[in-house]
Amino acid sequence: MDSWPCPEFRSGWDSYFKDKPDKPVMHYSVIAGWFGDHMLMPPGKFFTMFHFLEYPFSRGATHITSPSAYDAPDFDAGFMNDKRDMAPMVSNAVTERSVGVG
Repeated sequence: MDSWPCPEFRSGWDSYFKDKPDKPVMHYSVIAGWFGDHMLMPPGKFFTMFHFLEYPFSRGATHITSPSAYDAPDFDAGFMNDKRDMAPMVSNAVTERSVGVG
C-alpha cells in the first residue's frame, strides 16, 4: 500500500480511515443483469459489478460566472483529481476483474 499504485495513498489512509473501522473506503454493487445497451447485448447470462469511493479525496468546485441566473456556472466535478483516489480504484478494479473472469 505504501507505493502501489501511488505512494500518496498512505497519508490519505492514515488521516481518513486508519482509526475509523466503521468508515468504508469503497462501495461495491452487484446487479443480476446487463448494465449497458441492451441492443448490443450478446446472448447469455450476465451480472454487473461496479464500485465507487465512499469518501473520495478529490474535490470539485462550482463558481458563479455572472450576475444572471441564466448564465452557466463554471463547474468542475473534480473526479479523480487527487492521486490518493487511484489506489483503491485500481485495486478494486483488479478484484472485480478476477471475480468476473475467474
